[in-house]
Amino acid sequence: MSDTDIAVVGVGCRFPDAWTPQEFWRNIGDGVVSTRELPEEALRAAGVSDALLTDPGFVRVGATLPGVADFAAEFFSYPPTEAELIDPQQRVFLEASWEALETAGHPPRLDGPVVGVFAGGASSTYTSMLFAAKAQAEGLAAAIDDVDLHLGGLGDFLTSRVAYKLGLRGDGRRADRVLVLALRRALRDAEPAFR
Repeated sequence: MSDTDIAVVGVGCRFPDAWTPQEFWRNIGDGVVSTRELPEEALRAAGVSDALLTDPGFVRVGATLPGVADFAAEFFSYPPTEAELIDPQQRVFLEASWEALETAGHPPRLDGPVVGVFAGGASSTYTSMLFAAKAQAEGLAAAIDDVDLHLGGLGDFLTSRVAYKLGLRGDGRRADRVLVLALRRALRDAEPAFR
């Protein structure tokens, strides 16, 4: 073993139709298609216009993650109002990070091993929608001055949030797309070990 070797000893994940790595790989092996036609009510609730709904080129198919709305805010010591401001992808990442440490046999603790957090996240409209709603209800100045609103959705806090909430003492960095692609390849190459 060299000083640069990396060991993946625990995994936590959320995929459409799969909450565990074993379910994910089983779905792939079984050819499970996890996209579904989205009901019109759900599309309207998401803000899809009538014009777009009637456009013959509009694709009404999507993949959803189970349990996104079931974030365990109290488990991570978040008051409900603060938890609501956290981007759902960051909530899911926090829960999956806890699971990864737990499956590795290293549940988070203040005196735990040095563990780094490296992750990439996509831009989201979640915080933008909350910002617009607050600006409309309370004024632009109130929305701009709401620090919790900004911290809840900025991707730069993705790894810092996890490291802080789980008591991790290693490096924490948000990975750019090139690193994420490299990680995908490494995980694909490691696929047989997860079966």
